[in-house]
Amino acid sequence: MPLEIEEKLQVNSSRVFERIREEGHVGGNPIQRGRLALQHDTYLDTPGGHLYHSGASLRLREKDGRYVLTFKTPVEATHVRTEGEAFLTEDEASAALDGALDLVDCDVAAAAIAYVGGSSLRAVLLVSNQRETWNVTSALGSMLMCFDWVQYSDPTGASEGRTAEEYELELELQQGPRSLVSDAAQHLSRRFHLPAQARSK
Repeated sequence: MPLEIEEKLQVNSSRVFERIREEGHVGGNPIQRGRLALQHDTYLDTPGGHLYHSGASLRLREKDGRYVLTFKTPVEATHVRTEGEAFLTEDEASAALDGALDLVDCDVAAAAIAYVGGSSLRAVLLVSNQRETWNVTSALGSMLMCFDWVQYSDPTGASEGRTAEEYELELELQQGPRSLVSDAAQHLSRRFHLPAQARSK
């Protein structure tokens, strides 16, 4: 599976996003607006949180009427992970959400089931994200910078409709050395006093 190389920073106000837009660059590297998209994700895990506690994740994303199952596992650093993706039909997505991932015939589902030793994987978290994407380029390569407005909720209804919200900034390497992402994250962290985000969606 391909590697996903990214850095994430905690943001306490959307004003930080505004300031970065106004500056028009990250450490001297110009930024260009991409797209604004709404993402609806459901995270699956075992009852004991096997994936979460091992730094892995299994996500079913619905966007523009399409369903994508993504399985990520840790490699060597906090935000370096293998990433496998598969497009699902609506029936397959429904099966995954109903706790019948074993009925989904794809390598990504099979890898996730094997990773947890055959344990049941069920919906544990709903995440709604409004994502604003920017392209960042330099002489060394390119990366995506994403401004996220994230809302979390419980798919079981046990929390009686209560939600939690946060802002997050994500940098994901597209081309070039890993230092491109880490250097940009350090610059933004120092410039806007942003702590690192320990967990990754």
